Amino acid sequence: MATQLSNVRGDADAVYDAFTTWVGEQGLGLYPHRDEAVMELVGGNHVILATPTGSGKSLVAIGAHAAALARTR
Repeated sequence: MATQLSNVRGDADAVYDAFTTWVGEQGLGLYPHRDEAVMELVGGNHVILATPTGSGKSLVAIGAHAAALARTR
């Protein structure tokens, strides 16, 4: 994913596409709450994600890291 992100600096749509592509390559998918949270994060917004254990909060956190790396934070 780091290689994909290095080519999309500052473009929220491209960051989202790179992340969702990586997620798919891992054999995973984004449930609606994950998808919405990642879209907000790559758009630069803050998110509070309150979902049950095992619902994918860690995957959303990886999306937040991807968004920050793409913004060089």
